[in-house]
Amino acid sequence: MSQAIYKVFMAKYTEAWYQLSAEQQQVQNNKVNEALKKVGGESVLFCVLPGGQPWIGWGVEKFPDMEAVQNHTMMLIQIDHMRYLVSEEYLGTEIPRV
Repeated sequence: MSQAIYKVFMAKYTEAWYQLSAEQQQVQNNKVNEALKKVGGESVLFCVLPGGQPWIGWGVEKFPDMEAVQNHTMMLIQIDHMRYLVSEEYLGTEIPRV
């Protein structure tokens, strides 16, 4: 049985993101959300940080297994998402409570 994988990330947009129109940004966000759904992942939480921070926000995503994480990453590459976003990510599994 595979174990769920959690991804914690901190993110900020690149200059290329700000060059997109609001409609283009929405199309890109829709592609990202669809990629997450396709692999069986879910957005658990997203928080916006106050101004002056090195990141604009952070979040947590949950994936059914490591294969889903890898497939999601490949899908983000295919839609050129790394052009628009810089992130720092950490993967982990839940520790059962005693």
